[in-house]
Amino acid sequence: MGHLLLPKIAAFCAYQDRSRPEIIQKMLALGIQEEEWEEIFNFLEKERFFSEKRFAHHFIGGKFRQKQWGKQKILFEIRIHQIPDSLIQQALQAEIPDEAYEETIQRLIQKKEKELIRENPIQRKAKLTRYLLQKGFTWSEFSAYLSSP
Repeated sequence: MGHLLLPKIAAFCAYQDRSRPEIIQKMLALGIQEEEWEEIFNFLEKERFFSEKRFAHHFIGGKFRQKQWGKQKILFEIRIHQIPDSLIQQALQAEIPDEAYEETIQRLIQKKEKELIRENPIQRKAKLTRYLLQKGFTWSEFSAYLSSP
């Protein structure tokens, strides 16, 4: 393959893990014809510049550890990247241990409760619930950790 823009695409992938749609968007921006895409993807995979499995692990691990997102929000966001469900499930199990997930929920509740100390108990519980749902946690995952009003 003698594509002149291959070093640019390789550098784009080397900077951080990318999904197939992100790479396609980059190739479109560079004016690379669709007929050349599969050959480029084969090269990127062979040279380890592209791996959907690695992307899934880094994406899920990063969103959980850095942004403290719940599984629902992570699932919603990663599906935009068209990662196969089997890879998503593998990465979820590997990157988010149950114990760490529960600790994160408890830590988020404690932190948010300190901010809501002046609220009445009903408002506090409502705001905590909205906050945790927005972060991507489900009611069944966090309801046991909320104190009753």
